[in-house]
Amino acid sequence: MVLGGNWAMTRRTRGDTQEAGTKDPFLVEVGKRVRAIRTQLKLTQAQAAEAANVPQATLFQTEAGVQNLQLKTLVKLAKGLGTSVRDLMPVPVEVAEAEKPPLPPPQTLDEVLERLEASSRETARLSQLAVFLRSLPQQTG
Repeated sequence: MVLGGNWAMTRRTRGDTQEAGTKDPFLVEVGKRVRAIRTQLKLTQAQAAEAANVPQATLFQTEAGVQNLQLKTLVKLAKGLGTSVRDLMPVPVEVAEAEKPPLPPPQTLDEVLERLEASSRETARLSQLAVFLRSLPQQTG
């Protein structure tokens, strides 16, 4: 099993990489996180690959955002970098929003008005999205 695409797991051949010129945003983000942790630890790619017991080419392709990672490889990378798999995974926007602490209550009338305007803009945005989604052909079955 590998990670990629729309967060789906699919069976791929070993060492499968993205087609030339295309990069999956999910894999790019995982690669950025791996690189950031590795550089924070002041490790070379060779040192990090050795610590994770993965080929250096795998680490290079992962950081470049072109390597479809097997779950066991992701676990090895996390252990080798002294972190968790969760720290290497991009957080979906919905989760990040849900984990935000609630806003403190407004203290002034201006703050109340700002929040109402922001809420109104968000409502308008969601309304436009609903209209767009309604215009799409309905799937049957």
